[in-house]
Amino acid sequence: MILDCLKKSLFDKKGKWPDELPECLWAYRTTKRQATGEISFSLAFGSEAIIPPNVIVLSISTLLLNIEQNSKELAISLDLAEEKCEKTITRIAAYQQQLLSSYNKGAKIRQFQP
Repeated sequence: MILDCLKKSLFDKKGKWPDELPECLWAYRTTKRQATGEISFSLAFGSEAIIPPNVIVLSISTLLLNIEQNSKELAISLDLAEEKCEKTITRIAAYQQQLLSSYNKGAKIRQFQP
């Protein structure tokens, strides 16, 4: 997936993949996966990713930040992280079952006689 992203972004910029790699990695980490329905960043760290320009250029969410309230909400989200992982595991199992059934549709059962 990362190689596909690099190929698409480097279509006209040959040899500049080191400059494009961080952007491709960011896109990969902040895109929902079909199997899990979650962003890999949130599964790993328990919170949503903040886009780098939002940290540098102040937005409403950064201007209205209350550190105590944010700490409480982070603690609550960490408590819910286990539930989120369980939901993700069941979603992966359902996705794999769906893939298996679609793959087996084209399979023909054959009986061999000695």
